[in-house]
Amino acid sequence: MPLSHLLEKHIIKSTKRFSKSNIKVYCKACVEVLGKNEGKKNCFPNKMNRIIQHLKKCIHFADKMLPEEKEKIFTLPNNKGTSNKKRPASLYDIVSNSSKSSSAQKDIVHSSSYGPFDNYVV
Repeated sequence: MPLSHLLEKHIIKSTKRFSKSNIKVYCKACVEVLGKNEGKKNCFPNKMNRIIQHLKKCIHFADKMLPEEKEKIFTLPNNKGTSNKKRPASLYDIVSNSSKSSSAQKDIVHSSSYGPFDNYVV
């Protein structure tokens, strides 16, 4: 999934890669303030959550941006539909889960040679 245009204008993409799908990116505000060598010492993958995590902590970005634009960027994951809520269960999930739970059977093993571990579920 491509990055939001709001994020694209605040990062510098590198040709170097962390992995097959993740390239190294740098904070544009850090590079402008600290210079090319110092600013590029702090790199991170081109993942939206990692970029936003850096921008939230970056004092150079905070000094440069207006509060309205920072708020737009920091709420991007919520706008993309990512949330901690579970998806609603489909009818297939409900039927398959109920059939599994009704067919499950517990065997209780009784043995007097194990002392306090006489009864345990297998």
